[in-house]
Amino acid sequence: MDIWVPRNTSWASAPKGLQHDLRILWSNGYLRYKLDPDQKLVYDQIKESFKGCTSSAERWFALDIGRRWGKDRLMCTFALETMQLAPPRARIAYGAPTGDDCVEIIEPIILDMLEDCPPDLRPAFMASKHRFQWKDGRRIVLVGCDLHPRRLRGPGSVAFFLTEPAFMPNLDAPINSVMAAIEPQLVDNPNAYRIYGSTPPETPAHPWTTKYVSQAKITGRYAHRTTYDSPRYTKAQVDGFIKEAGGPTSTRARREYLAEHVVEESLMLIPEWLKVKDECVIEIERPKYADCYEALDPGWTAYTVELFAYLHFERQEVIIEDEFGEVRANTAKIAERTHAIEDERWGQWARYVDGKGLCPQPYKRVSDIDQRLIADLWAEHEIRFIPTEKKDTLDTEMAHLRLKIQNLKVRINPRCKILISHLDHGIWNKGRTAFAESAECGHFDAIAALMYLVRNVEFAKNPYPPISYGVNDTNNMIMPWANKKKSREGEVLEQAFSSRRSLKRIRFNEALRGA
Repeated sequence: MDIWVPRNTSWASAPKGLQHDLRILWSNGYLRYKLDPDQKLVYDQIKESFKGCTSSAERWFALDIGRRWGKDRLMCTFALETMQLAPPRARIAYGAPTGDDCVEIIEPIILDMLEDCPPDLRPAFMASKHRFQWKDGRRIVLVGCDLHPRRLRGPGSVAFFLTEPAFMPNLDAPINSVMAAIEPQLVDNPNAYRIYGSTPPETPAHPWTTKYVSQAKITGRYAHRTTYDSPRYTKAQVDGFIKEAGGPTSTRARREYLAEHVVEESLMLIPEWLKVKDECVIEIERPKYADCYEALDPGWTAYTVELFAYLHFERQEVIIEDEFGEVRANTAKIAERTHAIEDERWGQWARYVDGKGLCPQPYKRVSDIDQRLIADLWAEHEIRFIPTEKKDTLDTEMAHLRLKIQNLKVRINPRCKILISHLDHGIWNKGRTAFAESAECGHFDAIAALMYLVRNVEFAKNPYPPISYGVNDTNNMIMPWANKKKSREGEVLEQAFSSRRSLKRIRFNEALRGA
């Protein structure tokens, strides 16, 4: 049954008839009456979704909800209900991003909800341990995942709650820790369950969006609510919240109150990207001559990203043609992919070099400063990268890149999925001192590679040969190799004693002859 209890009603102030009803509800672990009408709908949805689950591994639910709706009150309701019916020494872990979140958000909600609980059924609040504990050892343990994630684990776990997981940098760690604690107890407690509730993260490149919300939608154990759905606020009040957050079109308001999974524009590395993406991501017809460039941002646990581009001199635009991105890519792998993409994209595309004629691409390769990798690529694979100069601050370099993108001086081939994803989702860390870390996109390393690339492009260098180059009386182009004849024996010897770099030049010239 549901009863109506006036707000701020305590056990001591309740009439005897109400006390009788409250005792029945608390004794039976039924606290649905504490929720508003919309919270009750989600409460019922969760209960119904758990009925078809055969194990606790399936019994989990994701609350994808805007601020002020009351997701923690809903989760606290489930936690207190479960504890009222749990066996002695049963345990619930309730995690939050920080210890302060436990103190400022969860503890006040539980204390408020316990006001109308019969004294003999009420747990003791142990403030120093951030714990609510019953006389027989049942307990709700509040855990700040930033400092004490191991406290999430413990014997007797019957349920697990996690608030605002979208604001935990390493979300999988606390969830996997809890699952390791719950799974061995499935035989004794097949009804163990988990509920996660959060506002969308500052970038959709977060496991909360890409993994947990996505999986919850597929299984149907998912609820989405905006602040407008809460009956505790009028539309005018919610409009006021949204106005304070920057208005209905601001990414902050859309994330926090409408629960949309969008990048927080105030933290975006390239906020201009949102407006020009459709114009930037496009295939461009190649010019006859151009200087090609490569930019490498090496990593190990994060992405190694290499971009392949050329300068369209006439348009004064940097055209990103291809990319390579991989985690834990060693030197041999980088060399293999570099050669493969160069051959595929630029194998027969000549560039003019004054005094040498037509030569194979690229004109220049640059890398973040990793002297050992640069040395190994040259010594072992004859791929010469030069370390990029870092003359300015990161802010200055990023400002330069942002202007190039805003002015449509960077175009990206649609095949460059990694770069496009990093531009879509890339954000600063909280102090705006470095790129943020993302479980899905690393440190948004493709943006760093793009920054090195644009910094090193020589926009004033004309890649076209002079009009007089290779032209005879009939105004036909004469290729540099046209009058050079070699015997077959000479060609065999040249190939036998040539390095890979020289062989590449030989094959390039042979391809030009064939063309």
